[in-house]
Amino acid sequence: SLQEVSVTNVVDKKKPTVNVLEVEVEPSFISLGPRHLAVGMNNRVWFYNCAGMNTQYDLNNEEEYLGTVSDVYLSENVAAVLYDGQIKVHEIE
Repeated sequence: SLQEVSVTNVVDKKKPTVNVLEVEVEPSFISLGPRHLAVGMNNRVWFYNCAGMNTQYDLNNEEEYLGTVSDVYLSENVAAVLYDGQIKVHEIE
């Protein structure tokens, strides 16, 4: 399905895990950070918690921006979102 994202842990080569997440929309962009996954389209981004690579992903936050999102960069707790030539930096949770 185009509304599923698969995240694979390739660090543990002896026991690789694949987690499948059903997302809210068919994303036009995806960003993966140390603890979060961001998916979005147009001017909206959904942030999911994927800390510890558990099989359960929680929708942490949904943000709507004032223009079309071009890029999303994630650190441990902060998102930097580029839209219409501007950058908005905010906490994810």
